[in-house]
Amino acid sequence: MQRFDVGGPMVGRAQHLEQVDALVAHERLVSVVGPPGIGKSRLAGLVAERAAARWSGGAVGCSLAHATTAEQACEAVAAALEIPLTSTSTLAAAWRRLGQALTARGHTLVLLDDVERLAGQADATVGALLAAAPDAHVLVTSRERLRLHQEVVVQLGPLTDAESLALLLARARASAVPLDEASPALVGIAERLDGLPLALELAAARLRVMGPLALLERLDRQLDLLTSGMRDSAPRHASLRAALEASWSLLSTDEQATLACLGAFPASFTLEAAEAIVMLPGTTAALDAIQSLVDKSLVRAPAAGSAGRLALLGSVAELAREQLEASGQVVAAASRHASWFAAQALERTEAFDHTGDAAALRWLVEERDNLSAAARSALDADGEGAAIALPSLLALERLAGVRGRLGQSPLLEQALARRHDAGVAPTLVAAALLARAAVRRAAGAHGDAADDGMEAEAIATAAGDRVLAARALLVRAIAWQHAGRAAEAAALLERARDVFVEAGAGWLAGFALGNLAFLRQEQGRLDDAEGAYTAALQAFSDAGHERYRLLFSGFHGTLRWEQGRLDDAQALLRAAADGLAALGDVRFGALFLAGAAAAEAALGFTADAAEGLARAQAALEETADTARLAAVSMLEGVLEVARARELRRTGNDDAATQLRAQARARLRDDALGARRERSDEVRFAARVLARTLGEADDVTEPQVPSLSAPNTLAVGADASFFITPAGSRADLSRQRAPRRLLARLLEQRVAAPGEPLTVEALVAAGWPGERIIPRAAANRVYVALTALRKLGLAGLLVRTADGYLLDPAVAVVTRDDEPPG
Repeated sequence: MQRFDVGGPMVGRAQHLEQVDALVAHERLVSVVGPPGIGKSRLAGLVAERAAARWSGGAVGCSLAHATTAEQACEAVAAALEIPLTSTSTLAAAWRRLGQALTARGHTLVLLDDVERLAGQADATVGALLAAAPDAHVLVTSRERLRLHQEVVVQLGPLTDAESLALLLARARASAVPLDEASPALVGIAERLDGLPLALELAAARLRVMGPLALLERLDRQLDLLTSGMRDSAPRHASLRAALEASWSLLSTDEQATLACLGAFPASFTLEAAEAIVMLPGTTAALDAIQSLVDKSLVRAPAAGSAGRLALLGSVAELAREQLEASGQVVAAASRHASWFAAQALERTEAFDHTGDAAALRWLVEERDNLSAAARSALDADGEGAAIALPSLLALERLAGVRGRLGQSPLLEQALARRHDAGVAPTLVAAALLARAAVRRAAGAHGDAADDGMEAEAIATAAGDRVLAARALLVRAIAWQHAGRAAEAAALLERARDVFVEAGAGWLAGFALGNLAFLRQEQGRLDDAEGAYTAALQAFSDAGHERYRLLFSGFHGTLRWEQGRLDDAQALLRAAADGLAALGDVRFGALFLAGAAAAEAALGFTADAAEGLARAQAALEETADTARLAAVSMLEGVLEVARARELRRTGNDDAATQLRAQARARLRDDALGARRERSDEVRFAARVLARTLGEADDVTEPQVPSLSAPNTLAVGADASFFITPAGSRADLSRQRAPRRLLARLLEQRVAAPGEPLTVEALVAAGWPGERIIPRAAANRVYVALTALRKLGLAGLLVRTADGYLLDPAVAVVTRDDEPPG
């Protein structure tokens, strides 16, 4: 029986092994296709080993790595079968003789390894063998499919991160390399090598002479680093460079030029971007060359269900960049890359600004690395570098607003230092100054931020752009608002609003009003804030700006909290969090999720609150948004107070006292205090925590008297409290919506006993006069009724197919007096 060289134990390919093993039993031609080093030969060898043991004719294998003609392929198969061929035989006669030999063996699997050099002659080689040997099945490994009618293709992709780490560790153990298997550097190596088995095995060999951290630090240059040093390694497996250069040598001139150009991308890219950047010396269209590279497994095709992004493996990208440099086209390709992304950035940023377009935000997220690279390369160039870099940098600043700081501030400073470069429009300079103001404000440099706003206003005014000048007023106003100069901030916001209204920029007028509302809220002018929020939300609705509508609806929820309307606050905050998360706004989505969770804690739903706060914190930690993390820390104090109340009800006063002390400590925390000076969100969270602590200090647990009737629900005349049949008392005096819903349910019980109230009727009762979208309205009803259930009405609120009612079997009495406490 022929032995097949399959190397060490295979890791992470069990599913593919079973798939190919099953396919070769029924299909005449199966091709295992994938990039260099992906493990095609090892997988095929294992399948052939199985066939050798089970099939009547066994298995025979040969390498076609060096065959470039049909004659050489035929000779290689003949040598594997140990069939001599005469020099006078025609090629057709030779294939017939090999077919006869295979037929004589019986049911046989023929493994043809490394067939990519013969892909263009597949019909004259593999096709001829299949025709000559009707009882034989052929298993092929190749970097591209053969495009024969009988071919069934199995695409072999990268290992997962977990499989990559397992393979790295297995090969290191086999070489007796002592390792700390918990080392983060080992995880980093596994993740950096793109799930490529050959690269992982070569990395394991390098671990014999250098530690994991040293190896990880050198992986920017994989091609020269990853070599085996083993004397018996096949040439194509001796190094990563050898494997890739063998593929490079098989490419046409246009394919080589295309792959080199694709090295200009630092990360994944769209076909549209690739076509804009690839410049070919011949007549081949860029699309055709890219398709050919996908077929040859050198460009990774979009995953099923993805947004259609192409990518290069890290090692392939390194080779592409080397070839681009060798061709002398680095500067030209980088210039095309930077210019194309500058034009796209202007378009997408404008769409995001004017409508909060979710598609534009997704583009910004997906192209973050490309935008950063485009800005860097533009600033490295002479001439119009700043003019080309600034649109990409402004797009990154928009992304920072929803995903956290991205470390681009030094580039923005560099671009602004070159504001007098050729081609830099004054309005572009003004927009860049406003972007820098946002960075400075986040760092607490409010005066510097206001100065940037003032300079931008002057530039925009001189350029005749009134709307941009008014946006500069907004930036100055927000800086002064954070600095505590409320009167100046309010005056600037009102001036900006008037300009936006005159210019017909409704969403910007709404933004000015929304900031004015939050300013009034901080001043304690809650009625004024209510009116400003209402006007702002109407402006966003009229303009169709869904992101800002959700954003300021969430801030409206914070006002509801400070008005003592916790149920409304929870509903508004939760709806804003869900909507913003769906749009991809991580920072504010997480902030409002934390606010909704804290409101749930204040309402007594501590388990739900803990889960929501944990999710919000995890999301914000990924953005490194320290200000909003500080706000979440303050809001966690609300949960501590709520848990303290629960503990006190069970008689655990010591633990309750300790939790309240922890909550108070958050208000005194110096680090949080510093954040409070720079963040209105932290100041809001501190206010509600202080209020919650004050209320907790005033709470005494009332002694609830027993009711005279054993199956009776007692309700205050205005539904401000109720006492369950079990004797537990619930206070609804500060829970407006649950109180209104209970009162309406009682009215329905009197007017139409046994008939439920619809959700629509409950919405009208709980939130009279408010215009609420149906989904949000249903959510509000659900939250308010859940509050009533958790307060003691779980067994008394009945849900039917038509709505809700109070259990008709339970008697209800009305009490005008508060029970003694």
